[in-house]
Amino acid sequence: MLGIFLAVGLLYYIAGRLALLVLSESEGVAVFWPASGIAAGLAAVLRKSARIPIALAVAAATIVANLQARSSLPATMVFAACNAMECLIFVWVMRRLDKDRTQLESLSSFAAFVAAAAIAAGIAALPAAFAIQVLGLSKSPLLPIWFTWFKSDALGILTMAPAILTLPRLLRHPPRLRTLAEGCLGIVVTVALALLAINLKPSDTAWPVIAPTTVLFPSFLWLAGRAPAWFSALGALCVSVVVVTAALSGVGRFGGPSTPLPDRLLAAEVFVLTLSLAVLTLSAMFARIKNTALALQSSEERLRLALAAGRMYAFDFDHDRGVVQRSGGLLDRLKLPVYGTMEDYRTSLDPADRVGFEAMLASLSPAEPQSLRVLRLHTPDGEMLTVEHRAEAVFGEDGRLLNIRGTCTDITARETARLALEESEAQLRGALQPGRVFAFSYEPVSHRVQRSENAAEILGVTLEEAKFSRNLFIEHIHPDDRKALENYRKRLSPANPYTSEKFRFVRPSGGTVWFELTATGEYDAQGRLTRLRGLCRDVTENKLAEERQAELVKELNHRVKNALTTVNDVIELSRDDNDTIEGFVEKVDGRVRAMARAHDRLTSNQWAGVSVTNLVEDELAAYRTPDNCLVDGPALVLSPKVAQSFALTLHELATNAAKHGALIPSNGKVDVRWRIVGDASHGQRLELSWREHCVRPVELPKRESYGLTAIRNELPYWQAATVDVRFTPTGLHCDISLVLSPPTAPKEPENSESSVAVNGSTVSAAPR
Repeated sequence: MLGIFLAVGLLYYIAGRLALLVLSESEGVAVFWPASGIAAGLAAVLRKSARIPIALAVAAATIVANLQARSSLPATMVFAACNAMECLIFVWVMRRLDKDRTQLESLSSFAAFVAAAAIAAGIAALPAAFAIQVLGLSKSPLLPIWFTWFKSDALGILTMAPAILTLPRLLRHPPRLRTLAEGCLGIVVTVALALLAINLKPSDTAWPVIAPTTVLFPSFLWLAGRAPAWFSALGALCVSVVVVTAALSGVGRFGGPSTPLPDRLLAAEVFVLTLSLAVLTLSAMFARIKNTALALQSSEERLRLALAAGRMYAFDFDHDRGVVQRSGGLLDRLKLPVYGTMEDYRTSLDPADRVGFEAMLASLSPAEPQSLRVLRLHTPDGEMLTVEHRAEAVFGEDGRLLNIRGTCTDITARETARLALEESEAQLRGALQPGRVFAFSYEPVSHRVQRSENAAEILGVTLEEAKFSRNLFIEHIHPDDRKALENYRKRLSPANPYTSEKFRFVRPSGGTVWFELTATGEYDAQGRLTRLRGLCRDVTENKLAEERQAELVKELNHRVKNALTTVNDVIELSRDDNDTIEGFVEKVDGRVRAMARAHDRLTSNQWAGVSVTNLVEDELAAYRTPDNCLVDGPALVLSPKVAQSFALTLHELATNAAKHGALIPSNGKVDVRWRIVGDASHGQRLELSWREHCVRPVELPKRESYGLTAIRNELPYWQAATVDVRFTPTGLHCDISLVLSPPTAPKEPENSESSVAVNGSTVSAAPR
């Protein structure tokens, strides 16, 4: 800061002492103040922290220079404050107006510079003019004093500051040696031409201003077009110094014994102002053109690199000439010329895509000028590339096609990856769908849930509903299973990231299904669960199969016990009816085999359904004679679950009849009849009547045996059925009414139904 203070102070002092040598006669103000340009330029190019030292250096140099010029101390202090304020105002205004910070290399920046110079000089001149008039340093009115100060400082900024403002860019980007030599030569030539123009004798009063400008214009045009802006600014400064010096010395065009000094200075000031504005405007225009050209060149280079790196090329098709211009790295692989025709491209196209390409060209119109199509191209090496062809047509005012511009991008790798991904997803869907499995992922922090597309079908919801959050999913869990599922994460840890859980899910549309959830946790470095990935499999059929298997085992045990009891009864009954051992063994063996056949009818058929006729005849086979059984009813197939309970009831009826009723030998007969009642709209029922006609009166049992209990309760407990058992003098009567299908209603979920087949067609028998 001290170095800046001393350097700026010294420069300002020297420039100020020189300017104070020439004061206006009436106003007492220096007619040209280049020191203001030094202070303003340095304050603008140096960093913000240097502005205060620069302002202090300006104030100190102003005080020293004015005191040496024998100015009054109060006026000197005001002048110091005005000059320091001027450079700070200039920087503040310049920063606000010149947003791009191009430093005179654009017309907007040059306009900001001129405005900042005028505003700073105009504001600083006000207190100075008041001080000069109040202190009696001049007898002129306030306005002339202010104007003289204003134009003196404004000219100083316009001539001196541009060379300082453009210097940093020159130092950051040094020109080539040839450009530097041309710039220096241009300044020398410009100064020489200025000296020549000043010494030419004018032929009229307008010549002093017009002639030098006309002579100097070619040299400044050369500097602006061939060299950086600093050389133009320096050339304008040098010419300004020459003109002002000539005017003060009375030499040449701006001198002469007959021309008063104020007139000579006015002519010089007009010339310097005109020259500075013209040169700086010209320099800004050329700088803008150069920067635009460099930016365009850089943009083209970046585009070339991007096209090469992006495996693509750009094209521009001139429809009138039939010529295509191409650029980009993909041309080398396709061996397409930079300048060619549309036929070059058609030749490279896969034959299957040529029709589509022609259709795309034909579809271009002023209303829809853009197109996008994926095509296949063949390289001369035999390689096939998949490209993304983007085009945009340009039409004239009459609707005529002028140009087609666009790009061709090699997307072979992307297309291969896309096809592989689609195949992988298809394989995943194929693997998930048969097993009714959907995949999911859950993020505990954001509570974000993602499910595979087939989740909607498996959960029985729409695609939008399948996106519901974890909380909504939990709400559909069966209340008895919800707590266990909500706590499954507690069982996870980095050491044991795997979990499995079975639960029931209540579909929004109705019905309950069983799911098995298997998931693996992902953890961060701190051991926090970040994501849960897994599968949710519909295991309803497996669960129902397990339940059926348990029922079968239970039923098997029951049947075995009943079978043993029945075998014992058969043996006892057979013993009474047979006189010989051979006959006894034969009858016992036949009845036991009949019972085995009845049991095998259910178990060996894999629960695919059993007809009522087979069930009745199989259960009566062990006791049936040509005269003791009447079986009559329509063809009817019961579902496995219904048939299981129905067969057990028939078995107990037959066993009871064989022990106590009409199936006792020579005691009567059994009449079994059934029918189907109702229709599909009002529901269908199976009504079966069991009538025993005994020869001998039947005694009521003293207590109800296990067999009678099973007859009364088996079907009502497991199925929608009613069973009426009563004893008559002629024997036991049993009426069974079994619901085959409820009245027509909205379809129940598949897994909550049991089915039966009536005359070959399946109907529903809903379990309790």
